[in-house]
Amino acid sequence: RELLARVRAMLRLINAEKALRLQRDELESIVQKRTEKLRESEKHYRALISEMENGFALHEIICDADGNPCDYRFLEVNGAFEKMTGLEGSEIIGKSVKEVLPNTEPYWIETYGKVALCGKPVRLEAFSTEFGEYFEALAYSPKSGLFAAVFTNVTDRILAHKELQKSEERYKNLLSLSPGGIYQTDVNGDCTYVNDRWLQMSGMTMEEAAGKGWAQAIHPEDREAVRRSWYEMAETKGSWEQEYRIQNKEKEVTWVYGLATSMQDARGKIVGYIGLNIDISKQKKSESARREAMRFNEQIIVNSPVGISLYDAISGDCIAGNISMAKLVGASRDQMLGQNYLTITSWKKSGILAAAQKSIADQTNVRIETAVVTTFGKRLNIDLNFVSFESEGRPVLMLTATDITPRVQAEKRLKRSESKLKALVDNIPGMAYSADASWHAEVFGGCKEISGYPPVELNSSKNGWLDIIHPDDKEAALYQSSELQASPSSLISVYRII
Repeated sequence: RELLARVRAMLRLINAEKALRLQRDELESIVQKRTEKLRESEKHYRALISEMENGFALHEIICDADGNPCDYRFLEVNGAFEKMTGLEGSEIIGKSVKEVLPNTEPYWIETYGKVALCGKPVRLEAFSTEFGEYFEALAYSPKSGLFAAVFTNVTDRILAHKELQKSEERYKNLLSLSPGGIYQTDVNGDCTYVNDRWLQMSGMTMEEAAGKGWAQAIHPEDREAVRRSWYEMAETKGSWEQEYRIQNKEKEVTWVYGLATSMQDARGKIVGYIGLNIDISKQKKSESARREAMRFNEQIIVNSPVGISLYDAISGDCIAGNISMAKLVGASRDQMLGQNYLTITSWKKSGILAAAQKSIADQTNVRIETAVVTTFGKRLNIDLNFVSFESEGRPVLMLTATDITPRVQAEKRLKRSESKLKALVDNIPGMAYSADASWHAEVFGGCKEISGYPPVELNSSKNGWLDIIHPDDKEAALYQSSELQASPSSLISVYRII
């Protein structure tokens, strides 16, 4: 029995040793596999670190006697780090950053120290004096006392951003100095920015103008129409232009010509709108003054006793005329306005058309007096004056007309009277004359029979009638003449002629 117990104990020991060997072999296999996996993982890790485009560096933080970070040592760097910094890994591994880069800014060491000692990752973007470049670093701690940093050179991006900021600043300065009111909106048409000039026009603040608040700056009479057309434009993604009034809180009004167009991103997508308000108040005042002047001039023309009519110099159509002109030609105003001077028969026959065309061709005043029978059957003598000028870019012919029929008729009567008087004087016995106070006389019939001089000779003489008065009687004759002129009456004078 004792032997059997020993055998059984020996078998149990053998089995235990066998199981132990199996467990050891299995454990060694597991360790070997895990080691191979770790080696493979490390291989992949190092391949990743080696091939990555970002700079990578593993460091050990160095502290002073008080435990404060004062430096750090390079433990490992990749090729991208070498290329980015120009530092060879073989020359810096094992060295501290102050040995390699003595001008390194303290904030890099302080920031990395917190990462290595506290384990909290950090993202850092700063300028390196040593390299004259901007870097972005993502630092983390794989183990207490160590930190790894992944670097990206962001100099181009930073400089581009700074240039963009400068450009935006210049842009804003230009906007602020613009004589026009400039505004920007989002894609829905709601205000996001206005410049100083817009604020001056409206009397609003930027906060008041934001969103849909800008519409409160529009004159109440224009507000609804402007707001409706603006948001309709924003919905249709078009452009916009309109004249309207801006009114500030003091009720001061500014007339503006507003225009806007869309802003697009790099893909052509509309991201908002930018617009400009041009102050046209002076032009509006000028237009108002011009319209008032035109109304005043129209009243002058309409109420003038002189006949006035205006014609389109190219088409010949009558474009305006007053009542006096209509009465002068014997027509209604509507009949006169329906005329075309190029087709008026009486103008062609009387030389009026030729005078009008000369005024247009030479751009000068042309005056003509003529007798005419108007299109409406009225016979008259007329004094016409043509003036050519431009109105709103078109040549215009203005005609002023005065009825001189009474004057012409009076002249005819006077000529008939003079003719009768001359016939009467020529047939009276003796000699007749008319003279001024100096005895400058005009002699009529009987002159030659009495004086021996024909009338033409005396009338053309410098002293006239005085030349044939006897020298002894000349002074008395002149005195009597002056007395008669001073106190008009009749005079009987006796003197001798030679």
